[in-house]
This record gives sequence, C-alpha cells and structure tokens, in this order.
Amino acid sequence: MVLENYKSIAFCDVKLGPLTILVGPNGVGKSNFLDALRFLSEAMYAPPGNSVRTRGGFSRLRWSNASSDARLGFRVDLSMGVSKGYFSFRLQPDSTSGFTFERERCTIEPGPPSTSTNYNSARPSTHLQLVKDPDFAPLSAFMSNCRFYAFGSDSLRHPTSTNIEAVLTNDGANLPNVMAYMFERHRSLYDRINQYLRVINPSVEVVTVQDVSAYRALAFRMKDSAHDFNAVQMSEGTLRSLAVLVALFQRQAGAQVDLVGLEEPEAALHPAAAGVLFDAMREASSGVQVVATTHSADLLDNKDIDSEAILAVELEGGVTRIGRIDQTGRQALKKRMYTAGELMRMNYLRPEPYQPPNDSAIESVLFGDPVPA
Repeated sequence: MVLENYKSIAFCDVKLGPLTILVGPNGVGKSNFLDALRFLSEAMYAPPGNSVRTRGGFSRLRWSNASSDARLGFRVDLSMGVSKGYFSFRLQPDSTSGFTFERERCTIEPGPPSTSTNYNSARPSTHLQLVKDPDFAPLSAFMSNCRFYAFGSDSLRHPTSTNIEAVLTNDGANLPNVMAYMFERHRSLYDRINQYLRVINPSVEVVTVQDVSAYRALAFRMKDSAHDFNAVQMSEGTLRSLAVLVALFQRQAGAQVDLVGLEEPEAALHPAAAGVLFDAMREASSGVQVVATTHSADLLDNKDIDSEAILAVELEGGVTRIGRIDQTGRQALKKRMYTAGELMRMNYLRPEPYQPPNDSAIESVLFGDPVPA
C-alpha cells in the first residue's frame, strides 16, 4: 500500500500481510494510516466528495507541510485467489469543486487463460471512473467489504431491534443480533468466541442473547451468580473484547468481510489479558485480513510474533514514518532474544531508515511508470 501526502503521512510504501499490527506511541499517526484504508474503501461505493467533506475538506486531508498545489496519492495492490492487481489514483486541489481525480489506474491479471485488464486515465474527473467498469468488480468488491472498528462502550451497552444480521456495524451497536446469528447458524464459532472471552474474563461463563418484547440484548452468565448480568453491568474491557472477537470471526460465519481494521483492540483491557486478543487476531487472520493499531507492549508479549506482521510507526519532525522493523529489531525477534513488547518498552521497535523518494519516483511507484533516467 502506497500513500502520498495523506494527513501526517508524507509518503509510505508498505506491505500488508494476513495480520498486520501498526505499533507506536500515541499521536504518531497510526490511525491516519487506518483512516486512509477506510477512505479507499469508501471511494468504492460512495461519492468521494462525501468522504473528503466528513474529514474536514481537502486541505485537512493533505499533509500540512505540503505545498498548496500538492496532491494526494494512493495505491493498493491486491491478491484475490488466482487473480492479482492494483489500483491507484491521485487527487489534486481544484478551486471550483475542492478536488478532482488527476489520474487513476487499475490493472488486474486474472491468470491463464484470461488476459490482463488495464485501465489508465489521465483525464481529470470529479469521480472515480474505474469503479464503473465491470472488469474491476472483484477489486472494488474487496475494498467495499473492508470493515473498520473503534468501539466505545456506550454503543455496546444498549439493546437492539430483533433482526438477524451477519455483519457487525462499525460501532458494534448490533452486537446482540450478530451473536444471535452465530448462535443459530454457526454454533462452533459462537462457542469459540465464548472460549476466548472466558480466558479474558474468567468470571464469565457464557454470553447469550435474550429477546424481550421487540428488543434483543446481551446476557452474561457469571460464575457464582444466580442471575445473569446485562451489558450495562459489565466492564468496558469485557464488552470491547467481545465486540473485537465478533468482528474478527464474523467472516468465518459467512459475513461479507474481506478486511477487518481495529483501533487499539486491547483498550480498557487488563494487561495480562491483552495477549489473548493477539492469539485471536492471529487465528482469525487465516480467514480474513486483519490490520490493527496499538501502543500496548502487552499485546506484543509473544515470542512467536513474526517481525513481518509488525509495522513500526514514529513521528519525526511532524511527519509520520511507517515501515517494517529495522534490522536490529528483526534480528532480536528472529533470535528470540526479546519479544516485540519488550523491544517496544526499550524503545527499540523502530521503522527501518529510508530516503524519501523524489516526485518522479513517487509517480513510478503509484502508477507503474518507468522512472526517468
């Protein structure tokens, strides 16, 4: 994934695996990377102007130190079964409409016997044109099926209407309905989620759903208690953990979700239980791509963590730098000298150094053009 001038990210070119965790202190720009992914997803199914406006306009999206005529660039490479491809585009400022698409490109290689499909346009437009082409439907479908979560406890505490829903909403407000769906149609996943939750909070025996009149609510059966607890009575950490687990495993229950983005999944959780969520993320990533942000060293206290699953993030001179762990950190993890969490506590979890590319090199990275000699 390549970003150019997006919020605090002047440039980054990183690889996302089945499980990717962006690691760094608060305020370094981890959420900006996840928001860029969300922006790209929204561009597949909604007018881009809406996404720009909800983020404060073009000038708020663009890196603050960039020149007034600087553009925003995006590229995503995808592998979809036997097919692979990429799409990229640039937004440029416009005095009338706020911004236009300066250029867009998409290439898909379905594999033999099909031939590759290519779309390359340098005609300015106020809309993303490639999403209208049926040849690129698999790519736009994947990006449209990305889901992003930053759970607050308020939305998780209230009952919901009695519907059967397979996909968890961004705020988790329909959590009782998704749990009911899993209980009825995918009992093994429902049981697996309860197993994880019992490790996170040993006081919980099982989470069920109860229908009362026109409403559905979560019910927590607790050890040494004759009565179930409702969501209002539960801790924020327990509720958020349940929502994270459902978000991770919903794809295996049939939900149309290809990527799950999680903001600080360990928030409000006891440090000793954070590692359990990492185990859940790793297990779930065999069925759905997972991208998460964290500033918690406790989440990373596992010697089996592959260094390739971590992107280190730091802020330097007002610029967010994102990259794979530097060579010193990779060697320490490979030799199992330290866990990633221990390296983070010692401030040794840093991105490898790089030289920012010039404009012609960025053009090549975004659109596959040859670099001028």
